[in-house]
Amino acid sequence: MLHKAGLWLSFLCLVHCLATPFVLTLLPLVGERFLTETTEFYLIGLSLAIGLFLMVKDYNVHKNMIPLILLSVSVVLNYTGLFLVSHELEKYYVVSGASVMAVSYVFNWWKHRTFCSDHAH
Repeated sequence: MLHKAGLWLSFLCLVHCLATPFVLTLLPLVGERFLTETTEFYLIGLSLAIGLFLMVKDYNVHKNMIPLILLSVSVVLNYTGLFLVSHELEKYYVVSGASVMAVSYVFNWWKHRTFCSDHAH
């Protein structure tokens, strides 16, 4: 259940990042309420919290570091985009971070489904 929730949250974050320019241009009222920095912080934070929980739990069972490494890369990209670079460059870092986070979820989910079908945790 949490695997799917984390996966969907990371994809929602990615869609949010990609939709921002279009929605802000076409629908200013929706953009002011949904596409804010606060929304970014919540989406990224919640995705990260679920991801850390799931990937650490799965690492303890299967010792596969790739999802944790990808999640760490996404944190660095998101942090850089939100706090360290100019507003013009922010979108590239945050979209890249959301994409890498989604890949880490998909990879972890795939590994979990492939190698855990015959036992329970």
